[in-house]
Amino acid sequence: PTPPSLPPPLKGGAGQPDTGEVSFLAWNNKVQHILASSSLNGTTVVWDLKRQRPVISFTDPNSRRRCSALQWNPEVATQLIVASDDDRSPSLQIWDLRNSISPAREFVGHSKGVLAMAWSKADPGLLLTCGKDNRTLCWDTDAGEVLAELPASSNWNFDVQWSTTTPGVLSTSSFDGRVGLYNLQRAAAAGTGAQTTDQYGVAQPGPKRPMKRAPAWMRRPCGATFGFGGQLAGFGVRFGGPGAAVNAEGEAAADKPSGTAVSVMRVATAEEAAVSQEFEGAVNAGGNDALKGFCDAKRGEAARGEDEETWGFLGILFEEDARRELLKHLDFGDALVAKEAAASAAAARAAAGACPPSP
Repeated sequence: PTPPSLPPPLKGGAGQPDTGEVSFLAWNNKVQHILASSSLNGTTVVWDLKRQRPVISFTDPNSRRRCSALQWNPEVATQLIVASDDDRSPSLQIWDLRNSISPAREFVGHSKGVLAMAWSKADPGLLLTCGKDNRTLCWDTDAGEVLAELPASSNWNFDVQWSTTTPGVLSTSSFDGRVGLYNLQRAAAAGTGAQTTDQYGVAQPGPKRPMKRAPAWMRRPCGATFGFGGQLAGFGVRFGGPGAAVNAEGEAAADKPSGTAVSVMRVATAEEAAVSQEFEGAVNAGGNDALKGFCDAKRGEAARGEDEETWGFLGILFEEDARRELLKHLDFGDALVAKEAAASAAAARAAAGACPPSP
């Protein structure tokens, strides 16, 4: 077979800092030709593979600590986090390449050096770390605090990884040759209650507390609610129209959830559409008789008493004498007859009084 072609090794030019022995490499998640390396002398270098030279390098301004691992932010292309296995400085430092004079933030949680890290791509706000203190922590990078802690191992965990297919599932590898699989949802939150001793003198773990926030994959991506008049309000999905995006295979791209998209639409069922067509036909026919016939037909088809009463009430409005029929429908018919009789009697008396007496 043909031997593979190897690019020239990356080396710092004149005036560049000594990179030292490389301890970790990580590709940028947004820009494919950007690579970062950390070294045991405390220097972190960002390389541009197109130019085959370093772009930027930085070290901790307070201490020349060894760098054991680094991870790029899955969402922000200019941010990365660097850890140290030095027991004197076991903190995590977040660096922003736009201002690399000093770390933007620093997380303190391990009591000894950190050996490995893993940033979740399913939720960019979650970061896993494991260290020499036999602890495996899950950090909330937005709040800068420990969100959950896995059960302590009997030996150091030298690697930790998120599952690439199942959100919330992670694995750890320890120096005693064991691989552990865990579910973040069952992990105890930081600050779990103190241990208790049972009646046999055996220490039992304290009660677990839920995590302060839910992971991104457990949040509701979309939702909808019906309103009056067939109105439907929804959030989280952008509905594609005739100009929807098309992928490389020529297929229409699926609607992606978005927490900022809110849409309101009118939903008409097949039954409502048929009723609308019949109503338009009655209106086009003209006259109150057609509209009254439409209301009477719907009154006969009504399955519920309320619907029957509604259609009957609407049909009265198209009667020749709608006011009289409406009063009768509302059980004011007797009062109307009595009032008309009284008005007729009064009119008769007034007419009789106006006539001159006969000779």
